[in-house]
Amino acid sequence: MGRRTKPTHLKLIENSRDRRAERLRSCEPQPTDGLSAPPDWLTPDQLRIWEHAVAAAPYGLLKGMDSELFVSWVVAVDLRNQAAQKLANSALLIRTSNGNVVLSPYQRMFNQQTANMKSLAAEFGFSPAARTGIAMEEEFENDPTDRFFK
Repeated sequence: MGRRTKPTHLKLIENSRDRRAERLRSCEPQPTDGLSAPPDWLTPDQLRIWEHAVAAAPYGLLKGMDSELFVSWVVAVDLRNQAAQKLANSALLIRTSNGNVVLSPYQRMFNQQTANMKSLAAEFGFSPAARTGIAMEEEFENDPTDRFFK
């Protein structure tokens, strides 16, 4: 299994070898609407996470098509935070009913949600590693005379 195909807009703003004209896809769909309001069913903590992430994300990065995946990231952050709080008040190792010592279920939940967050964050460019190749350029309005002065 090879690398996943990178969206064209990321190829254009990255310093990437994939910026060659023959590697760019001109027919890729472009979402235009911004991220909509958060779902009504989010808890107050999840709503706070949503608002913080939207405010911290670069302008124009999150689109309406991303809302379902973004909700998954918000819920993963909240579940990870809840697991961390429970883990802080309990033992890291627990003893089962038959006497075996196992890792706390809160630790497993914390690890699983961290992995979910990491994979979803990479999709949005939220992690430090994902941000290294992205450089958002300022968008300039098209001047009608540009076609004469190339």
